[in-house]
Amino acid sequence: MHAKLENNILKYAPHYLTLNGKTILNPQSADYKNAGYKELVYTKRPDITENKRIVETYSEGADKITVNYAVEDFITEHTTPQLES
Repeated sequence: MHAKLENNILKYAPHYLTLNGKTILNPQSADYKNAGYKELVYTKRPDITENKRIVETYSEGADKITVNYAVEDFITEHTTPQLES
């Protein structure tokens, strides 16, 4: 799988590419690389317990993007909107 990082948002590669004026219906890894996409590598996703959540972070190298995971406390804030008078 291939993707790009744009403003720290993961953008997955499409199923077809338009590259150099040609539409490629079955892109290969080299086609994605030529279009600026990088190989996507996932690390092991941790188990979570109650009141925890998993947050994805990304690290980008020259030829790949690695998806890392962090476990954080799940905080819920109960706020009541105040009506203006």
